[in-house]
Amino acid sequence: MNRASQVFTVVMTMALLSGCAAQEYRKRGDVSLEAGKPAQALHEYQMALQEDPALARNKKFAANLRQAKRDHALNEGRRFAKAKKWDASLDQFREVLRIDGNDLTAQTEINRTKVKAADDVYQQALRHADENHMDAARAALTRALRYVPEHANANAAQRSLTAHEAIATKLAEARAAVADKKWKAAMTAFIHARDRDPNCLPARGELSQARNTLGRAQKLHASAVARADQRKLEAALHAAQQSRDIWPHNPQIEGLLDRINTKRDRARQAAEQGDVHLQSGKLHDAQLEYARALRFQEDHPSARTGMSRVAKAQVTKAEQAGQMGRALLWRMALADYGVDQSESRHMRDLQKQLLKQAAPIVQTDNQANTNLSSRFDGVLLKQIDKISGDELSTQAVQGTQYLLRIDHVDGDVNVRRTSSRQRTHRYQVTIQVANDKLDDLRRAVSTERRLEESLRRTAEHDQRDYEAARDLANPPDPDAHAKEVHRLKKRHHRSWNRYKAQKNALTRKLRELECAPLMVDKRVDRTWPYTVETHELTGDLSVKVSIVIAGSGHVVDSVTTTKAFRTSDTTILGANPQIGLSGDALNLPSRSSVSERLVDNAAKEAAKSLRQKLLNTHITLWQGQAKESAAEGKTEAALDARVNAALLTQAINNTRGREQLHTLRQYVMAGR
Repeated sequence: MNRASQVFTVVMTMALLSGCAAQEYRKRGDVSLEAGKPAQALHEYQMALQEDPALARNKKFAANLRQAKRDHALNEGRRFAKAKKWDASLDQFREVLRIDGNDLTAQTEINRTKVKAADDVYQQALRHADENHMDAARAALTRALRYVPEHANANAAQRSLTAHEAIATKLAEARAAVADKKWKAAMTAFIHARDRDPNCLPARGELSQARNTLGRAQKLHASAVARADQRKLEAALHAAQQSRDIWPHNPQIEGLLDRINTKRDRARQAAEQGDVHLQSGKLHDAQLEYARALRFQEDHPSARTGMSRVAKAQVTKAEQAGQMGRALLWRMALADYGVDQSESRHMRDLQKQLLKQAAPIVQTDNQANTNLSSRFDGVLLKQIDKISGDELSTQAVQGTQYLLRIDHVDGDVNVRRTSSRQRTHRYQVTIQVANDKLDDLRRAVSTERRLEESLRRTAEHDQRDYEAARDLANPPDPDAHAKEVHRLKKRHHRSWNRYKAQKNALTRKLRELECAPLMVDKRVDRTWPYTVETHELTGDLSVKVSIVIAGSGHVVDSVTTTKAFRTSDTTILGANPQIGLSGDALNLPSRSSVSERLVDNAAKEAAKSLRQKLLNTHITLWQGQAKESAAEGKTEAALDARVNAALLTQAINNTRGREQLHTLRQYVMAGR
């Protein structure tokens, strides 16, 4: 074969393959088109054209391709219309008309879409006008008229943009009122113009602007009233002035400004009088004037500064006189007027100093809680099962005036097994078993051998019949004889074909039989028994703690408390990590650790209870001292005692103590 013949053969082969692929694409396209899937059909037809451009000359193919394009464009147009993409929708419907100029469905869809688009864009124009976006409103009107030139509402709105004579007067009145900042009159005129012609876009837009401006003025006025009621006159004045600048004809604004200015003048006069008294050393009179100024104007800066100066002077005076309770109350008063960090630190230091003088047990308790564990370590390591109170009797924590002493400790720690449960763990192993499929295959081979033998005998019998009929010398009816020979020949061929097919199947089964393994892997379930043991650790401890006076050894009070401890853990007996059953070791704290923890917790609880009792005792003592000093006329000593009692109350009950200190502060600031 020469080279030209080879090239011709290759070209013909590629053409045949291409034609087969094109026909396959075409068939899939026809199926999709009949199923109502024009997009998929169009894709298949385009792939067919790429494989075989000659299909374009096939009339049936061209008609189907045109139908797929038409249906696809119609579906896309409806989809775009549903999404309100009007221009894209109209383009798709016009594409349908380009395919078939007489398509009534496409023309109907175009008319319907134009009406919907015009209505939708007209509503957008109204929304833009209500938001005072006139440029956007004009553009939307132009677009609506492009869809439907005879749209009645859009034409009316377009005419209203020039403000025809029917509403020109009202618009002029409204705009004149806006220029004079008469917002109520302006809104009334705009509403009349809008009601006379709902399509008047200028009236709708300017009405929206007027409403926003008037609303801002009303919000500022309301804010000014609220700030004035809170005596924050500077912020109230600023908001009122802004409201007046926007709406000068508000009948309420002038009265509000007069009220604010009157209070500011009175606050200024009181603050100036307070400055005069402060310079002359009349602290109480200065404080009264500053307080009067703050009643008129809470945020008056001069009055707040003056009150701070008065408080600082009172603190200095009280400290020089040794009146620490009064000094603390005046330092607390400084917090109301914005003290600096140094003053806050002085106030905290003074409070701690007074609290230390009032109740030394507070420091004793804190020191005891810190040192209990370290003091008892040596004793607990000696006594593990049973803790003896004798070895702890000498352990104590020295305080300033009191001694925290542990008089008795008794208790024990027990370990016992509470439960033991038998369980089983399921896991899988791999074993070698006989190939079950091999037995099935052998039985099938045996059956097919018998079938093959039967088919062979049938084929041989049919062959003899055919040969006998063919070898007849003088048949009585030649035509009938020929038909019978032909029938026997066909039966002979069918028999031999069945025999050959069965023989081939048997050969394949025998090959599989030769290749099949005798043993195969199999996953089987096994169970492993194991035991879960639960151990519980319990402890009970009784501690007696006493408070004694360091010098005399007198016992002030004693508290006995009992603490219990309980914890548990599980462990696995018979674990086997090789099958996924990991061991779980027992994890319980030591007896010495439990004992130490019980002693520590019990002692802390006892100390806390004693601290509460002692603080209450000191509060009662200070309150009694305050009454005695007041009866003897010692006012400063009575005040210091009441301050100490309030500080101790705050250590027990924070809220109640703060209330008592606040009452005392008001009492001192009132000049008593």
